[in-house]
Amino acid sequence: MAVWERTDVIDVLTDLFILRRPPAYIRSENGPEFVAQAVRDWITAVGARPAYIEP
Repeated sequence: MAVWERTDVIDVLTDLFILRRPPAYIRSENGPEFVAQAVRDWITAVGARPAYIEP
């Protein structure tokens, strides 16, 4: 199993959003790679809002 870092998440989502527009919400688990401040800032910068899954 691969370990994802916050930069991996941002890179993959950036590529996806180039192909398609950013969604209104990005739903994810509460793992550290998704709740990192850099990822939360990036989500807001592209015009989406985070929607975390309750543990």
